[in-house]
Amino acid sequence: MVTRALAIDTSGFSPVRLERLRAALRRHVETGALPGFVAAVHHVGREHVDVMGNQAFDVDAAAMSRDTIFRLASM
Repeated sequence: MVTRALAIDTSGFSPVRLERLRAALRRHVETGALPGFVAAVHHVGREHVDVMGNQAFDVDAAAMSRDTIFRLASM
């Protein structure tokens, strides 16, 4: 089984930059600005997906997952 670190290192993405992105998004979750996130980075046919937090601010909200469906609207 391929570990997460190995998958990132061999995918052509910069592990340092991916960690910088993850740290910035993690801060938003930890401070309560976001309940959670699914971040997808796609480059030259490869993708990296990172998931953290919950689907809503509710205490009993379901955990965010890679296949969470989002409602988007333009106001």
